[in-house]
Amino acid sequence: MDVDKTAAHLREAGAGITQGLLVVDGDLRIVFVNRPYRTFFGLDEADPLAQPGVPLAELLRHHGMLGEYGPGDVDAHVAARMDPVRARQSWSMDRQQPSGRYLNITGNPLPSGGFVFTFTDVTDRVRERERLDALVAERTRELEEVNNKLLEGIEYARMLQGSTLPPKGLLRETFGDHYLIFQPLDIVGGDFYFCVAKEYGVYFGVADCTGHGVPGALMTMLARTVMRQAVDEVGPDGPAAVLDLSDRLTRASLGQGGAGEGLDNGFDVVLCLMDDSHLRIGGAGIGLVWQGKDGLQEIAGRRGGLGYARRRQQDRPIEEVRLPVGDVQRLFLTTDGLYDLPGGEKGFGFGRRRWFDALRAGAESDFRSQCAGVVAALEAYSGDLSQRDDVTFLALDLAAGRGGEGHAAGHDS
Repeated sequence: MDVDKTAAHLREAGAGITQGLLVVDGDLRIVFVNRPYRTFFGLDEADPLAQPGVPLAELLRHHGMLGEYGPGDVDAHVAARMDPVRARQSWSMDRQQPSGRYLNITGNPLPSGGFVFTFTDVTDRVRERERLDALVAERTRELEEVNNKLLEGIEYARMLQGSTLPPKGLLRETFGDHYLIFQPLDIVGGDFYFCVAKEYGVYFGVADCTGHGVPGALMTMLARTVMRQAVDEVGPDGPAAVLDLSDRLTRASLGQGGAGEGLDNGFDVVLCLMDDSHLRIGGAGIGLVWQGKDGLQEIAGRRGGLGYARRRQQDRPIEEVRLPVGDVQRLFLTTDGLYDLPGGEKGFGFGRRRWFDALRAGAESDFRSQCAGVVAALEAYSGDLSQRDDVTFLALDLAAGRGGEGHAAGHDS
Protein backbone atom coordinates (compact mmCIF):
# COMPACT_ATOMS: atom_id res chain seq x y z
CA MET A 1 0.00 0.00 0.00
CA ASP A 2 1.39 3.44 -1.02
CA VAL A 3 0.94 5.40 2.19
CA ASP A 4 1.96 8.71 0.62
CA LYS A 5 -0.51 8.27 -2.23
CA THR A 6 -3.30 7.29 0.16
CA ALA A 7 -2.56 10.27 2.37
CA ALA A 8 -2.64 12.56 -0.66
CA HIS A 9 -6.08 11.27 -1.64
CA LEU A 10 -7.31 11.70 1.92
CA ARG A 11 -5.97 15.26 2.08
CA GLU A 12 -7.72 16.07 -1.16
CA ALA A 13 -11.00 14.50 0.02
CA GLY A 14 -10.85 16.14 3.44
CA ALA A 15 -9.87 19.62 2.33
CA GLY A 16 -13.44 20.92 2.42
CA ILE A 17 -14.54 19.09 5.57
CA THR A 18 -15.07 21.18 8.69
CA GLN A 19 -15.02 18.15 10.98
CA GLY A 20 -11.75 16.91 12.34
CA LEU A 21 -10.66 13.60 10.79
CA LEU A 22 -8.17 11.07 12.09
CA VAL A 23 -7.62 7.84 10.16
CA VAL A 24 -5.47 4.92 11.30
CA ASP A 25 -4.62 1.68 9.54
CA GLY A 26 -4.97 -1.91 10.70
CA ASP A 27 -1.79 -1.58 12.75
CA LEU A 28 -3.30 1.41 14.54
CA ARG A 29 -0.84 3.85 13.01
CA ILE A 30 -1.83 7.27 11.69
CA VAL A 31 -2.69 7.41 8.01
CA PHE A 32 -4.25 10.86 7.85
CA VAL A 33 -5.19 13.89 9.96
CA ASN A 34 -6.84 17.01 8.51
CA ARG A 35 -6.47 20.67 9.34
CA PRO A 36 -9.59 20.97 11.59
CA TYR A 37 -8.24 18.11 13.70
CA ARG A 38 -4.92 19.91 14.13
CA THR A 39 -6.77 23.11 15.00
CA PHE A 40 -8.87 21.37 17.64
CA PHE A 41 -5.77 19.97 19.36
CA GLY A 42 -3.23 22.76 18.74
CA LEU A 43 -1.02 20.81 16.31
CA ASP A 44 0.71 22.54 13.40
CA GLU A 45 1.16 20.81 10.09
CA ALA A 46 4.75 19.85 10.79
CA ASP A 47 4.11 18.46 14.26
CA PRO A 48 5.74 15.00 14.32
CA LEU A 49 2.91 13.50 16.40
CA ALA A 50 0.38 14.07 13.62
CA GLN A 51 2.35 12.47 10.80
CA PRO A 52 1.53 9.24 8.93
CA GLY A 53 3.04 6.17 10.56
CA VAL A 54 2.92 7.49 14.15
CA PRO A 55 1.26 4.98 16.52
CA LEU A 56 -2.17 6.12 17.64
CA ALA A 57 -1.27 5.39 21.27
CA GLU A 58 1.55 7.99 21.18
CA LEU A 59 -0.84 10.68 19.91
CA LEU A 60 -3.38 9.81 22.59
CA ARG A 61 -0.70 9.87 25.30
CA HIS A 62 0.33 13.34 24.14
CA HIS A 63 -3.26 14.54 24.47
CA GLY A 64 -3.51 12.96 27.90
CA MET A 65 -0.35 14.68 29.10
CA LEU A 66 -1.90 18.03 28.12
CA GLY A 67 -5.01 17.30 30.20
CA GLU A 68 -7.27 16.53 27.26
CA TYR A 69 -8.89 13.61 29.13
CA GLY A 70 -9.14 15.26 32.50
CA PRO A 71 -7.44 14.26 35.77
CA GLY A 72 -6.24 10.75 36.43
CA ASP A 73 -3.60 8.31 35.23
CA VAL A 74 -2.62 9.08 31.62
CA ASP A 75 -1.88 5.42 30.76
CA ALA A 76 -5.31 4.43 32.04
CA HIS A 77 -6.91 7.12 29.87
CA VAL A 78 -5.00 5.89 26.82
CA ALA A 79 -5.91 2.25 27.47
CA ALA A 80 -9.59 3.16 27.85
CA ARG A 81 -9.51 4.76 24.39
CA MET A 82 -7.46 2.10 22.69
CA ASP A 83 -9.54 -0.87 23.88
CA PRO A 84 -12.65 -0.20 21.75
CA VAL A 85 -10.43 0.57 18.72
CA ARG A 86 -8.64 -2.77 19.05
CA ALA A 87 -12.00 -4.46 19.48
CA ARG A 88 -13.28 -2.64 16.38
CA GLN A 89 -16.27 -1.23 18.25
CA SER A 90 -18.18 1.82 17.06
CA TRP A 91 -18.75 4.50 19.68
CA SER A 92 -19.66 8.16 20.13
CA MET A 93 -19.26 10.62 22.98
CA ASP A 94 -19.21 14.32 23.85
CA ARG A 95 -16.12 15.62 25.61
CA GLN A 96 -15.15 19.02 26.94
CA GLN A 97 -11.64 20.18 26.12
CA PRO A 98 -9.46 22.14 28.56
CA SER A 99 -10.26 25.23 26.47
CA GLY A 100 -13.93 24.82 27.29
CA ARG A 101 -14.94 23.76 23.79
CA TYR A 102 -17.10 20.66 23.39
CA LEU A 103 -16.33 18.02 20.78
CA ASN A 104 -18.46 15.12 19.65
CA ILE A 105 -16.07 12.28 18.92
CA THR A 106 -17.19 9.28 16.88
CA GLY A 107 -15.14 6.22 16.05
CA ASN A 108 -15.97 3.59 13.42
CA PRO A 109 -14.02 0.62 12.03
CA LEU A 110 -13.08 0.60 8.32
CA PRO A 111 -13.60 -2.41 6.07
CA SER A 112 -9.86 -2.40 5.30
CA GLY A 113 -9.04 -2.98 8.95
CA GLY A 114 -8.32 0.57 9.96
CA PHE A 115 -10.35 3.02 12.03
CA VAL A 116 -11.72 6.49 11.34
CA PHE A 117 -12.48 9.15 13.95
CA THR A 118 -14.55 12.29 13.38
CA PHE A 119 -14.41 15.33 15.67
CA THR A 120 -17.31 17.77 15.51
CA ASP A 121 -17.45 21.05 17.38
CA VAL A 122 -20.77 20.90 19.27
CA THR A 123 -20.05 23.75 21.67
CA ASP A 124 -23.05 25.81 20.54
CA ARG A 125 -25.34 22.80 20.82
CA VAL A 126 -24.08 21.93 24.30
CA ARG A 127 -24.27 25.54 25.45
CA GLU A 128 -27.85 25.74 24.23
CA ARG A 129 -28.66 22.49 25.99
CA GLU A 130 -27.07 23.82 29.17
CA ARG A 131 -29.03 27.04 28.79
CA LEU A 132 -32.27 25.10 28.36
CA ASP A 133 -31.39 22.82 31.29
CA ALA A 134 -30.75 25.86 33.45
CA LEU A 135 -34.01 27.41 32.27
CA VAL A 136 -35.90 24.20 33.07
CA ALA A 137 -34.23 24.04 36.49
CA GLU A 138 -35.19 27.65 37.16
CA ARG A 139 -38.76 27.08 36.03
CA THR A 140 -38.87 23.94 38.18
CA ARG A 141 -37.74 25.94 41.19
CA GLU A 142 -40.36 28.58 40.44
CA LEU A 143 -43.07 25.93 40.07
CA GLU A 144 -41.96 24.29 43.31
CA GLU A 145 -42.23 27.64 45.07
CA VAL A 146 -45.69 28.23 43.61
CA ASN A 147 -46.70 24.66 44.47
CA ASN A 148 -45.44 25.06 48.03
CA LYS A 149 -47.42 28.26 48.41
CA LEU A 150 -50.51 26.55 47.00
CA LEU A 151 -50.05 23.63 49.37
CA GLU A 152 -49.62 26.02 52.28
CA GLY A 153 -52.84 27.74 51.24
CA ILE A 154 -54.68 24.43 50.85
CA GLU A 155 -53.37 23.23 54.20
CA TYR A 156 -54.65 26.43 55.77
CA ALA A 157 -57.96 25.85 53.98
CA ARG A 158 -58.02 22.37 55.51
CA MET A 159 -57.68 23.92 58.94
CA LEU A 160 -60.49 26.38 58.17
CA GLN A 161 -62.72 23.64 56.82
CA GLY A 162 -61.96 21.49 59.86
CA SER A 163 -62.97 24.35 62.13
CA THR A 164 -66.48 24.33 60.58
CA LEU A 165 -67.01 20.62 61.26
CA PRO A 166 -68.62 19.49 64.49
CA PRO A 167 -66.10 19.04 67.31
CA LYS A 168 -65.14 15.38 67.65
CA GLY A 169 -66.25 15.48 71.26
CA LEU A 170 -69.79 16.51 70.25
CA LEU A 171 -70.43 13.24 68.40
CA ARG A 172 -69.07 11.25 71.31
CA GLU A 173 -71.05 13.20 73.90
CA THR A 174 -74.24 13.03 71.83
CA PHE A 175 -74.18 9.48 70.51
CA GLY A 176 -71.57 7.60 72.52
CA ASP A 177 -69.94 5.00 70.31
CA HIS A 178 -69.56 6.10 66.70
CA TYR A 179 -67.33 5.45 63.71
CA LEU A 180 -66.26 8.22 61.36
CA ILE A 181 -64.23 8.20 58.18
CA PHE A 182 -63.71 11.69 56.74
CA GLN A 183 -61.29 11.38 53.84
CA PRO A 184 -61.14 14.23 51.28
CA LEU A 185 -59.63 13.35 47.92
CA ASP A 186 -57.37 16.44 47.77
CA ILE A 187 -56.57 17.53 51.35
CA VAL A 188 -59.78 19.55 51.40
CA GLY A 189 -62.97 18.43 49.73
CA GLY A 190 -66.67 18.75 49.06
CA ASP A 191 -67.94 16.40 51.78
CA PHE A 192 -68.90 17.41 55.30
CA TYR A 193 -70.75 15.99 58.26
CA PHE A 194 -73.20 17.92 60.36
CA CYS A 195 -74.22 17.88 64.01
CA VAL A 196 -76.14 20.60 65.85
CA ALA A 197 -77.70 20.11 69.28
CA LYS A 198 -80.91 22.01 70.04
CA GLU A 199 -83.22 22.00 73.04
CA TYR A 200 -85.77 19.95 71.08
CA GLY A 201 -83.27 17.38 69.74
CA VAL A 202 -80.08 16.93 67.76
CA TYR A 203 -79.64 17.36 64.02
CA PHE A 204 -76.99 15.30 62.26
CA GLY A 205 -76.15 14.11 58.75
CA VAL A 206 -73.63 13.95 55.92
CA ALA A 207 -73.47 15.96 52.70
CA ASP A 208 -71.64 15.86 49.37
CA CYS A 209 -71.17 19.19 47.56
CA THR A 210 -70.43 19.84 43.91
CA GLY A 211 -66.77 19.18 43.12
CA HIS A 212 -63.87 18.33 45.38
CA GLY A 213 -60.61 20.03 46.30
CA VAL A 214 -60.75 23.77 46.97
CA PRO A 215 -63.95 24.44 44.94
CA GLY A 216 -65.71 21.66 46.80
CA ALA A 217 -64.43 22.96 50.13
CA LEU A 218 -65.81 26.42 49.37
CA MET A 219 -69.18 24.85 48.63
CA THR A 220 -69.12 23.07 51.99
CA MET A 221 -68.72 26.41 53.73
CA LEU A 222 -71.79 27.78 51.96
CA ALA A 223 -73.81 24.58 52.39
CA ARG A 224 -73.09 24.27 56.09
CA THR A 225 -73.94 27.97 56.60
CA VAL A 226 -77.33 27.70 54.88
CA MET A 227 -78.14 24.47 56.74
CA ARG A 228 -77.28 26.05 60.07
CA GLN A 229 -79.44 29.05 59.18
CA ALA A 230 -82.29 26.76 58.15
CA VAL A 231 -82.05 24.80 61.41
CA ASP A 232 -82.17 28.05 63.38
CA GLU A 233 -85.26 29.23 61.47
CA VAL A 234 -87.37 26.10 60.95
CA GLY A 235 -85.55 23.39 62.91
CA PRO A 236 -88.53 22.30 65.06
CA ASP A 237 -90.48 21.57 61.87
CA GLY A 238 -88.15 18.70 60.99
CA PRO A 239 -85.56 17.70 58.37
CA ALA A 240 -87.84 18.12 55.35
CA ALA A 241 -88.51 21.74 56.26
CA VAL A 242 -84.81 22.39 56.95
CA LEU A 243 -83.76 20.88 53.61
CA ASP A 244 -86.44 22.75 51.68
CA LEU A 245 -85.28 26.08 53.14
CA SER A 246 -81.63 25.11 52.59
CA ASP A 247 -82.48 24.48 48.95
CA ARG A 248 -83.97 27.94 48.52
CA LEU A 249 -81.13 29.62 50.42
CA THR A 250 -78.51 27.81 48.33
CA ARG A 251 -80.06 28.89 45.03
CA ALA A 252 -80.39 32.45 46.28
CA SER A 253 -76.77 32.54 47.50
CA LEU A 254 -75.47 31.22 44.16
CA GLY A 255 -77.76 33.38 42.02
CA GLN A 256 -79.50 30.30 40.64
CA GLY A 257 -82.91 31.29 39.40
CA GLY A 258 -85.02 29.29 36.98
CA ALA A 259 -83.76 26.28 35.07
CA GLY A 260 -80.63 27.15 33.12
CA GLU A 261 -79.88 30.35 35.02
CA GLY A 262 -76.77 30.97 37.12
CA LEU A 263 -74.31 28.43 38.40
CA ASP A 264 -75.41 24.81 38.47
CA ASN A 265 -74.04 23.89 41.88
CA GLY A 266 -75.49 22.38 45.00
CA PHE A 267 -75.17 19.44 47.35
CA ASP A 268 -76.64 16.04 48.20
CA VAL A 269 -77.49 15.50 51.84
CA VAL A 270 -79.19 13.21 54.32
CA LEU A 271 -80.33 14.93 57.51
CA CYS A 272 -81.73 13.43 60.71
CA LEU A 273 -83.40 14.90 63.77
CA MET A 274 -83.38 12.74 66.89
CA ASP A 275 -85.23 13.47 70.09
CA ASP A 276 -86.20 11.25 73.00
CA SER A 277 -88.98 9.49 71.10
CA HIS A 278 -88.41 9.66 67.35
CA LEU A 279 -85.78 9.67 64.64
CA ARG A 280 -86.89 11.86 61.72
CA ILE A 281 -85.03 11.42 58.42
CA GLY A 282 -85.00 13.47 55.22
CA GLY A 283 -82.73 12.99 52.24
CA ALA A 284 -81.97 14.78 48.99
CA GLY A 285 -79.68 12.73 46.78
CA ILE A 286 -78.49 10.62 49.73
CA GLY A 287 -80.22 8.05 51.91
CA LEU A 288 -79.10 5.91 54.82
CA VAL A 289 -79.20 2.40 56.24
CA TRP A 290 -80.55 1.63 59.70
CA GLN A 291 -80.38 -1.55 61.67
CA GLY A 292 -83.07 -2.80 64.01
CA LYS A 293 -84.34 -6.07 65.38
CA ASP A 294 -85.49 -7.11 61.89
CA GLY A 295 -82.07 -6.50 60.33
CA LEU A 296 -80.96 -3.82 57.90
CA GLN A 297 -83.34 -1.40 56.24
CA GLU A 298 -82.55 1.27 53.64
CA ILE A 299 -84.20 4.67 53.38
CA ALA A 300 -83.64 6.29 50.00
CA GLY A 301 -83.44 10.05 49.72
CA ARG A 302 -85.32 12.05 47.13
CA ARG A 303 -83.68 11.96 43.73
CA GLY A 304 -81.81 15.20 43.18
CA GLY A 305 -79.91 17.33 45.68
CA LEU A 306 -80.31 20.89 46.85
CA GLY A 307 -79.60 23.87 44.60
CA TYR A 308 -78.83 22.78 41.02
CA ALA A 309 -80.77 25.28 38.95
CA ARG A 310 -80.80 23.10 35.81
CA ARG A 311 -82.44 20.19 37.60
CA ARG A 312 -85.46 21.92 39.12
CA GLN A 313 -88.07 20.16 36.97
CA GLN A 314 -86.87 16.76 38.15
CA ASP A 315 -87.28 17.59 41.84
CA ARG A 316 -89.91 16.01 44.00
CA PRO A 317 -90.92 17.05 47.52
CA ILE A 318 -88.64 15.77 50.24
CA GLU A 319 -90.49 13.07 52.16
CA GLU A 320 -89.72 12.70 55.84
CA VAL A 321 -89.50 9.26 57.45
CA ARG A 322 -90.23 8.86 61.17
CA LEU A 323 -88.96 5.92 63.21
CA PRO A 324 -89.44 5.25 66.90
CA VAL A 325 -85.99 5.89 68.28
CA GLY A 326 -86.18 2.69 70.33
CA ASP A 327 -86.47 0.64 67.13
CA VAL A 328 -83.15 1.90 65.74
CA GLN A 329 -80.05 0.13 67.00
CA ARG A 330 -77.47 1.42 64.51
CA LEU A 331 -77.32 4.03 61.76
CA PHE A 332 -75.02 4.13 58.71
CA LEU A 333 -74.64 7.29 56.60
CA THR A 334 -72.25 7.69 53.68
CA THR A 335 -71.58 9.89 50.67
CA ASP A 336 -71.30 8.33 47.23
CA GLY A 337 -67.51 8.59 47.29
CA LEU A 338 -67.57 5.29 49.17
CA TYR A 339 -69.58 3.63 46.39
CA ASP A 340 -67.16 5.05 43.81
CA LEU A 341 -64.02 3.57 45.37
CA PRO A 342 -62.43 1.66 42.45
CA GLY A 343 -61.35 -1.93 42.70
CA GLY A 344 -61.63 -5.43 41.32
CA GLU A 345 -60.17 -6.56 38.02
CA LYS A 346 -61.81 -3.80 35.97
CA GLY A 347 -61.59 -0.91 38.44
CA PHE A 348 -65.34 -0.60 38.87
CA GLY A 349 -66.73 1.22 41.90
CA PHE A 350 -67.44 -0.61 45.16
CA GLY A 351 -71.13 0.05 44.69
CA ARG A 352 -74.20 -0.03 46.90
CA ARG A 353 -74.65 -3.80 46.78
CA ARG A 354 -71.18 -4.53 48.18
CA TRP A 355 -71.71 -1.80 50.77
CA PHE A 356 -74.98 -3.34 51.91
CA ASP A 357 -73.47 -6.85 51.87
CA ALA A 358 -70.55 -5.69 54.03
CA LEU A 359 -72.98 -4.21 56.57
CA ARG A 360 -75.11 -7.34 56.57
CA ALA A 361 -72.06 -9.57 57.08
CA GLY A 362 -71.34 -7.87 60.41
CA ALA A 363 -74.90 -7.28 61.54
CA GLU A 364 -74.68 -9.92 64.28
CA SER A 365 -71.29 -8.65 65.48
CA ASP A 366 -70.65 -5.84 67.91
CA PHE A 367 -70.77 -2.34 66.48
CA ARG A 368 -67.03 -1.80 66.17
CA SER A 369 -66.47 -5.18 64.51
CA GLN A 370 -69.22 -4.42 62.01
CA CYS A 371 -67.64 -1.10 61.07
CA ALA A 372 -64.17 -2.61 60.89
CA GLY A 373 -65.58 -5.29 58.59
CA VAL A 374 -66.87 -2.63 56.22
CA VAL A 375 -63.45 -0.98 56.12
CA ALA A 376 -61.76 -4.36 55.55
CA ALA A 377 -64.13 -5.07 52.66
CA LEU A 378 -63.32 -1.68 51.13
CA GLU A 379 -59.58 -2.21 51.44
CA ALA A 380 -59.74 -5.75 50.05
CA TYR A 381 -61.75 -4.56 47.06
CA SER A 382 -59.72 -1.41 46.30
CA GLY A 383 -56.24 -2.90 46.71
CA ASP A 384 -53.66 -0.37 45.52
CA LEU A 385 -56.13 1.76 43.53
CA SER A 386 -56.65 5.34 44.69
CA GLN A 387 -59.98 6.86 45.63
CA ARG A 388 -61.75 8.95 43.00
CA ASP A 389 -63.89 11.17 45.20
CA ASP A 390 -64.21 12.49 48.73
CA VAL A 391 -65.37 9.82 51.19
CA THR A 392 -67.40 10.34 54.34
CA PHE A 393 -68.81 7.46 56.40
CA LEU A 394 -70.59 8.02 59.70
CA ALA A 395 -71.92 5.13 61.78
CA LEU A 396 -73.75 5.54 65.11
CA ASP A 397 -74.47 2.93 67.77
CA LEU A 398 -77.73 4.29 69.16
CA ALA A 399 -78.44 1.19 71.25
CA ALA A 400 -75.18 1.61 73.13
CA GLY A 401 -75.95 5.29 73.57
CA ARG A 402 -79.27 4.45 75.20
CA GLY A 403 -77.51 1.94 77.44
CA GLY A 404 -75.15 4.59 78.64
CA GLU A 405 -72.12 2.34 78.94
CA GLY A 406 -69.12 1.10 77.02
CA HIS A 407 -68.83 4.10 74.71
CA ALA A 408 -65.54 4.02 72.85
CA ALA A 409 -64.16 7.10 71.18
CA GLY A 410 -65.03 7.60 67.52
CA HIS A 411 -62.67 6.49 64.79
CA ASP A 412 -61.45 9.25 62.48
CA SER A 413 -59.38 8.58 59.38
